[in-house]
Amino acid sequence: MRGKWRRRPAVFFGAALTASAVIAAGFPGTAAGQSAVSAERAQEAEEIQGEEKLQSPTSLKVRRLTKDSTTLQWEASDGALEYWIYWSDRNRTDLEGTEGYALAGKTKATTFVYEKPTHMERYFKVVAVDENGKSAPSEAVLAGIQKNFKPQAEYLDRGLTAVLTEQGVFASWRITADEYAAGAAYELYRDGCLIAQVSAGENSNYLDKEGTADASYTVRAVTGEIEQPPCRPVKVWSDQYLEVKLQKPEPYHDEKVTQEYEYTPNDTLTADADGDGQYELFVMWDGLSQDNSKDGCTAPVYIDCYKLDGTLLWRVDLGINIRAGAHYTQFQVYDFDGDGKAEMICKTADGTRDGAGKPIDGTEQVTDYRNETGRILSGPEYLTLFDGETGIALDTVDYDPQRGEVASWGDSYGNRVDRFLGCVAYLDGTHPSAVFSRGYYTRAVICAYDVSEDKLVQRWKIDSDDGGENRFLYNQGAHTMTAADVDNDGCQEVIFGSATVDHDGTLLYSLSQHGEKHGGHGDAERVGDFNLRHPGLEIFMVHENKPLDAGIEMHDGDDGNYVFSFPTTADIGRGAAADIDPRYEGAESWANNKCGSQAAPMVVSQDGTVISHAMPVANHTIWWDGDLGREILDHTFTNDSGFEPRSVYISKWDWEKEEEVRLLEKTDVYSINGTKGNPCFQADIFGDWREEAAWRTPEGNIRIYTTTDLSSCRLYTLMHDIQYRTQAASEATGYNQSPTPSFYIGFDQELMKIPVPTLSIPSADKGE
Repeated sequence: MRGKWRRRPAVFFGAALTASAVIAAGFPGTAAGQSAVSAERAQEAEEIQGEEKLQSPTSLKVRRLTKDSTTLQWEASDGALEYWIYWSDRNRTDLEGTEGYALAGKTKATTFVYEKPTHMERYFKVVAVDENGKSAPSEAVLAGIQKNFKPQAEYLDRGLTAVLTEQGVFASWRITADEYAAGAAYELYRDGCLIAQVSAGENSNYLDKEGTADASYTVRAVTGEIEQPPCRPVKVWSDQYLEVKLQKPEPYHDEKVTQEYEYTPNDTLTADADGDGQYELFVMWDGLSQDNSKDGCTAPVYIDCYKLDGTLLWRVDLGINIRAGAHYTQFQVYDFDGDGKAEMICKTADGTRDGAGKPIDGTEQVTDYRNETGRILSGPEYLTLFDGETGIALDTVDYDPQRGEVASWGDSYGNRVDRFLGCVAYLDGTHPSAVFSRGYYTRAVICAYDVSEDKLVQRWKIDSDDGGENRFLYNQGAHTMTAADVDNDGCQEVIFGSATVDHDGTLLYSLSQHGEKHGGHGDAERVGDFNLRHPGLEIFMVHENKPLDAGIEMHDGDDGNYVFSFPTTADIGRGAAADIDPRYEGAESWANNKCGSQAAPMVVSQDGTVISHAMPVANHTIWWDGDLGREILDHTFTNDSGFEPRSVYISKWDWEKEEEVRLLEKTDVYSINGTKGNPCFQADIFGDWREEAAWRTPEGNIRIYTTTDLSSCRLYTLMHDIQYRTQAASEATGYNQSPTPSFYIGFDQELMKIPVPTLSIPSADKGE
């Protein structure tokens, strides 16, 4: 495990406790908890006394900076036995000592080589250590950027929207990452007349109080003194949404599918299929879908591609040998080959027809592999690459791994064998790869693919059955899989629930290595910069196994050590993390804690301190209103089953009254996926950096809602943050999760460190 696995004590109510102490302490605020806090503070005070006896290292400097390493040098401290080197991604002058820093390494010399790519700014401090303790740290030194990965990104047009409100016309448009870096200003025109100038320090939205329903708007960017051509004119929306009319498939019936039903639009992904800078919608149709745990024949799965004006570009029919349900078809849509146009990759079978109506295996004869329970447990399994503009199949390979013996995956009736996941990841820091998996309750196999010359080329494969460190992948998967650069080397890792796979296909760590009552399967996880006193990314996750010493926890994305954790005795089905309370630094996390006889909701701060026993819904979060905090997105039911939706809503968490306040609620659109209450998608697909949410209508269309709140917070489009973009691409995998960016966005604006990526964007005529 790279020799770096070390167990950090779980943090409980701000105190570092061992796992046994956490269980004994009970809920924060008990006498046991306070006693542990006092003991910890006494230990810190003793250590500080030792620090005063040893001189701090001086003259710390960056001796050498290459693309792949940073060499530090300092003056020796008399009596020092060794030196501890710390790093951080932000220099917190309001913190003391090494708070806000993480240990980078130890050495007995007065030089140290930090062997990580220099694609980001890092601050370093050095502490001298002798037999009595540690010195105070040296002054911080900044190591700048030397390496530039220049990841592939999409060309995006202006994304201008104009919405009629009671106050006038709300206009909002996209700032691309390159324009943000150049400090672009903007000019807004109504019917050809300049009505507003937006400076380089302002956000890209404007309320035109004189605007009318029949007006037309355009925007031009001004970089330096150069005026760019205006974008294409847009008309005013009469409502807060864009409705995309879809072509609902006719119900499919045969001797095994006899029920009455209608298809409904389900999980939807966004990508640019034709290279014009506008997103298309890739819609998966749902008909009689089943969970893997249940028997029953389902209707065939269709995936359509639509322009935003409702034009159907193509329909792929996955056929009778692909079962419908949340765990089967993890389709991925992205520009995998860098030609400026997206491709689609998904699992296929005998009977799948591409967007031109041709069978992917070249034969018209279809064998029905559905058994008497409606499951497909025999027959060929494929992975197919489709052209995103035409839907034509470009390449088909055998799905890896094949099912083999069904019982070898954990049961004999076909539940665990058909648990699939998928995501997009920049495994080399520059190009996107498609990642697919099979299994997560028992055996787990993950494979990464590149697209080269219209072919699927396997990059790597990791199998928990291969032994060695790979065995710790066993039983660690969640109902989602996503990508993020958690070890700060410029390349994304694959977060597979309680295990994280490095960009090269080796196991980075598994929470199961903490012990028997750690890690395992879970329903929800979030990856982001949640703790502003801890460098890098954190992963918040809730777990299903029970009892666990850390059933609700946040861990360091780099090494899996806990930032905080809580013991649980029940399946924790939902959890979320986002900045929803400005009174506390960083992001908050929340879930329903169940331990022993106690079962109570809780919201915790970035260090695990419980700040409330009331909480918002632990489902989706979204940036919607005018501030930098995130809002809550969910749905309501007509009954207790959760399968008959009543309304969808976006709400604000009122941290003082400890209740949700509705900002948007609609009863004429519905969520998808039953109790999961998902939108068809959420992502920043037009307007400024805030997100859109899309739900289905009773008629089978998709309505995309956008905010009309003014915001002074300027950011580039979230889709030009590679982590957010890849997570939006895997949003429809398993149990849908809200995408999160690679950097903190929240109420602590002075602590926001917004990376300005240097992207490789296909050239296009921005004059449109």
